[in-house]
Parts: sequence; structure tokens; C-alpha cells
Amino acid sequence: MKRIIALGLTLIVAAAAIQLLPLSGGTSGAATVDVALQDNAFNPAAITINVGDTVNWDWAGSSNPHSVTSDDGTTFESGGSHSAPFTFSHTFNAAGTFGYHCTVHGSAGQGMFGTITVAQQPATSTPAAGATNTPAAAASSTPVAGGTTAAGAATPTTAVGLPGTGVGDDGGIGWLTWTSIALASMGALTLIGATAQRRRS
Repeated sequence: MKRIIALGLTLIVAAAAIQLLPLSGGTSGAATVDVALQDNAFNPAAITINVGDTVNWDWAGSSNPHSVTSDDGTTFESGGSHSAPFTFSHTFNAAGTFGYHCTVHGSAGQGMFGTITVAQQPATSTPAAGATNTPAAAASSTPVAGGTTAAGAATPTTAVGLPGTGVGDDGGIGWLTWTSIALASMGALTLIGATAQRRRS
């Protein structure tokens, strides 16, 4: 009887543990970091984020026109200079250090500039056999003026999670969630059966 109860409890604990597993490749851990454009500085000017995180630049505190332009001129660009209210977002899908500046008020190393350090997140789990993780092909940028996507803005790319795990962009319940439900159900039924058998004895 004690073994049956222990088995039921073990199944329930295993189900709970599966739900707490951090999965790499999903979007659930992605963060958004805000940077304010002030006259005439980025605040904060230097930030550190993880791969998959998004930086959101907000012109709300600025009376002057500004741009957000990567120092290489190609990684991200706010679509020219803008005045408040304006918001520009960029998702970083690769590790590295990215310098940027305002084309109106300075360039890298002088004037209005900033730095974003993107750290590679350590892998915390291994996908099941046959599962694949397809990362977004390129970082996405979305400039927004007054709450409306600006003309010519890039379409945001949704990061793709591990297929079937319940983490990703399909919105469905994956195999990992179903496994957890099955384990919890078996554990509960085992405990119910043990309790019923004990009452009969």
C-alpha cells in the first residue's frame, strides 16, 4: 500500500517538475528593455540584454528630433529622425556588442550614443529526439509613431519555439504539457485507488 501511495505522489511531483523546466528556444523568457530618448542622451546609454530580447526606444521625454541608428548603419535604424511621440523597437537575435547613435546629435564615440551588449543565453535543456528549433532568420525592427506602425516598417518576426513543447508561437498545448497532464492524472488515480483499497480493507 505504501508503495502505491509513493508511486502516486512521485507521478504528481514529476508532472509539476516538468512544468517548471526552462526550455531554450522559446519566447517565454524574452524580455523588453526600455531606453528613453532625452535631450540629448539615451537613458540608459549602455545596457546588457540576452539573445531574443527586445529594446524599445521611446521619444516621449524629448522635444528635439532624434534617430536610433546602429553604428554599422545596417543592423537597425529608426527610419530617420523623429520627434515625440515616437517609439522604435528592435529584437536582437544574435550575440555581440552593438553601438548606436543619433544622426542628428552625434556619432559613435561623441555626442548622443549608446551601446547594447547582447549575451548568448546558456542552453538549459535539450530538445527531444526529432524536435528541431528554427530560430528567426533575422532580427526585426518596428518603428511606431503615435501608436501606429510607420509606413515601410519591417514586420516583426515571431521567434519559433520547440515544436510540441507548448512553448512557441502556435498557441497550442504541446507534448510536454500533455505528458505533465498524463503524469498528474496517473498519480491522482493511483492515490484514489490506494485510498479506496484502504477503505475496503
